[in-house]
Amino acid sequence: MTANPPSYSIAAAQFADWLPPMLVKELRQGLRTHMFVGAFVTLQVAMVSLLGFQLLAARDGGGTNLDDDLEQYLWIAIIFMLAVVMPLRGLMAISEETKGGTIDLVQLTHLSSVKIVLHKWLALISQTMLLVIAMMPYMVLRYFFGGDDVWFNVLALGWLTLISISLTAVCIAVSSAGTVGRLLVIGVIGFPGFIMASEFVENRDSFTSGGPPVLSLAYLLLAAIIVALTLASKQLSAPGENGTTRFRVIAIFLMAGAGIASLIDPASDSLAWIMWMIPLLIVAGLESLSEPMKEHPGIYAPFVRRGMLGRIAGRVLYPGWTSGVWFVLMLGLMFSEADYFWYTRHLQLDNAAQSAIAAIQFTMALVFPAAIMPLMPSFKHRHWLYVGIQAVCLLIAIGLMAAFNGREGITSAVLSGLLPMPAMVWEMSHGYTYTWREHVNTIVCSDLVILALILFHGRHERRQIRTLEAQAKVLLTAPSITDASLAATLTPAPES
Repeated sequence: MTANPPSYSIAAAQFADWLPPMLVKELRQGLRTHMFVGAFVTLQVAMVSLLGFQLLAARDGGGTNLDDDLEQYLWIAIIFMLAVVMPLRGLMAISEETKGGTIDLVQLTHLSSVKIVLHKWLALISQTMLLVIAMMPYMVLRYFFGGDDVWFNVLALGWLTLISISLTAVCIAVSSAGTVGRLLVIGVIGFPGFIMASEFVENRDSFTSGGPPVLSLAYLLLAAIIVALTLASKQLSAPGENGTTRFRVIAIFLMAGAGIASLIDPASDSLAWIMWMIPLLIVAGLESLSEPMKEHPGIYAPFVRRGMLGRIAGRVLYPGWTSGVWFVLMLGLMFSEADYFWYTRHLQLDNAAQSAIAAIQFTMALVFPAAIMPLMPSFKHRHWLYVGIQAVCLLIAIGLMAAFNGREGITSAVLSGLLPMPAMVWEMSHGYTYTWREHVNTIVCSDLVILALILFHGRHERRQIRTLEAQAKVLLTAPSITDASLAATLTPAPES
């Protein structure tokens, strides 16, 4: 007698057939983790307890201060779960796959790196949405028993949800970094996040009544999601997959969108659109200037197919730090123009040129490590090298400020001539009164020297790019040729 085959009706009824298998896999694994179950149960216990105390205080005629304290404790519990616990689960999204050796099996499927990262992010935010939906009955109960504004609570919860899913995307982007890198990112993001959460608890009504720059803040959070997921997919991309061009094109469009919105937005705080461009510029500089070049002709073929215009665009969009320099300079020029036109639009002509020059100098400060990093080719962790150079320059600037204390003209000249980033710190601390007007020649000469060093160090990479473009041209004319025969027929040009 043969045994009956097992029935899969229950398992099949859990998720719809049209859901992607990768998403179903991540949801199954995520919903069974102890961290999600613990967060869900803890949140329910906290909501019931705090709501019960609030109702008892209202029945016994508790004071206004007690009601305010209980409400703050309630929002602190919600913020801790949505903005801390749930996003931190993304820190293990890619590292677990890499350590377990399953990422190679996933890449063997027809899923691209974008789909892999997107499905992981959707699975995590779906679990976050389960927590948010579980909170809604308590919000309604607070309306019936406490007289709270339901619409206000829903808007505040919506903002926290948007912040949570954006932080989840950022955590996924840094999940492939080492333990030290992840801890550092947690510290860098956690401290400002704690301040923002405290401000949210104290001034919740301003987030729902148009107090802060609402549209620009929402744009920042959406841009953070797009950039973070793009960077995460770029880290998972195969050798022949060009994730760099995708990231840089998205960054250009996001930068252009923020600049146009700053000119269209009639609000007085429309300068926030330009301020949000600074984090994008910093992330683009760190990623693009720390990236090695990919020696795969298939990456260059789409650009070569479009002729001269494609090759010119490739000088900005090719993988590698040499093209990354021009990419960062392009973003810096967009940032400077948006800054200049904003001040001109608001009839602040004296500040327009000064602010535009400051934006250009800030861009040069980001590019500055590219003139030093090629001197240390054996240093594997290029991102840490970039951050280390900026940190050393800042320490030197602090030492110079202490050495020339009281002689501001000497300090300003030395900093503006040697160290662009410390020059920015010095100038900002003195209200833009010294460097730009009195030492403009020193600044221009310093920037020209930095660009000359970058061009000198990048001569070998530019020669390799021309060779790869020639190989890509042959690959386009003879599609059946293999990479091995292509490498045998076209070898890199010898160095002069």
